Parts: sequence; C-alpha cells; structure tokens
Amino acid sequence: MFFKQVTAAGAVLLFTACGPEASTGPAVVELDSQTQSGPCEGCDPLGDSAESLVNGIFWPIPTYTGPYILFYEDNFCTGDSFAAAVTPDPLVAPSNPILIPDESSHRIGLAGWKNDEARSMKLIRWPAGVRVRVCDSPSCATNDDWTDYRFKVYTPEQCIHTFEPLPPYYDPEYGWVTTTQHLSPFRDTYWHYVNGLDGKVSKILIESNP
Repeated sequence: MFFKQVTAAGAVLLFTACGPEASTGPAVVELDSQTQSGPCEGCDPLGDSAESLVNGIFWPIPTYTGPYILFYEDNFCTGDSFAAAVTPDPLVAPSNPILIPDESSHRIGLAGWKNDEARSMKLIRWPAGVRVRVCDSPSCATNDDWTDYRFKVYTPEQCIHTFEPLPPYYDPEYGWVTTTQHLSPFRDTYWHYVNGLDGKVSKILIESNP
C-alpha cells in the first residue's frame, strides 16, 4: 500500500510498503486521458475541498472508498476542512495505535495537518470497534485534556461537533456534576477535561476498542 503525504509547505513524500503485502492496497483505478494528463497548468492538485484533500493523498488515483477523517478549523464541521487522514485499516491493536500526525509505520495517509487547529472532525465510512482518542498533549498524557470516541456500529458519516464535554448538569443530591461520559447504542464518548481541547489538538490515537 502507498500513501502520499502532503505537507503544508507543499512538499510531497511518497510512502511505499515492501514485500508481498504491498499488493493489499486500494485497487488501481483505470484513469481516463484527462486524469492521466495530470492537474491543470497552475492549479493546486489538492484544491480546497474535502474530496480534493482525500484524493490528493492517492493522486493521481482519483477516488478513495475506504474510511477517513476530515478535520475542521471551526466547530460543527464548518469552516475550512484543512486536513484529511486516510486510514484503510483502523482496527489495529491498542498496543500499537495509529498516530496522527507522526505515524511512522505508513498505515495512514495525511494531508494538511496543523497542530492546535482542529475544533471538530468528520468521520466517513468508519468501522465498528474502533476507538479514536483526541489529545491536547503531544504524548497523549492522561493528566491533560483528552476525549475518547468508541464506535460500536458502522458509521457512514458522523460529525464530531466539538471535542469538549457536555455542559455540567444539576443533580438535586450532588449539586452541579461534570459530565465525564456519554453512552449510546452507537458510540460511547469519554471526556477528561482540564482547560479545553477545541483548537488545541496535538495528537490523535486510532486503535481497536479496549
């Protein structure tokens, strides 16, 4: 499998997998003559759209149909979709999680990532049984802000509007209570709040649900 990583400065790094496993990547799509000719003169082959970000990782292959994540600079998946992460097989062992942005095992394609920028994210074609942990700390230290999303069912498309916990609620017996988790048949969410995570995301871990 191969990925092309596009940095903010426009440099391109091509990652390749060696040995027999290299053939397990996405099927090569037969390109028409217009696609084979490359991008238009003077154009940015990635452009500004989410689709361009994702397809740019595999450029010049024009389409990708596996799971991926889009990152947004504003809440509610609005504003610019400034980065994309393509993860064909996110079900990996918790002992060896996929890391954003510094994955070194070539299990992810990443374009446009910016530290301390994301305030929301959209997950597309996300499989069941995967945990996504969003962290403030570059080492995902558990004493800093983090949020866990544990997906229980296949999710065609889901916007995570904010990485912050739900507002505190009043309990007649205990007073104001800070929300630390929200459980549902579709996705469980766990929060560890210190001083806020929106716009402070430095690291993301992707792995199988513990």
